[in-house]
Amino acid sequence: MNIYFTPDFINDLKYAGDKGFARLALNHVFNDNGEFKSDPDDHRYHGVKDA
Repeated sequence: MNIYFTPDFINDLKYAGDKGFARLALNHVFNDNGEFKSDPDDHRYHGVKDA
């Protein structure tokens, strides 16, 4: 699966007032192996594989 980050998203991470914001945002989405975290309550498709 390819992942593309928009320039707006990158700028939001780069210029957030909190230096730890990028780490927090990415840790919310990715696990330690760089894979998407499985969180069925965090998506409108409720855990449908590859949704």
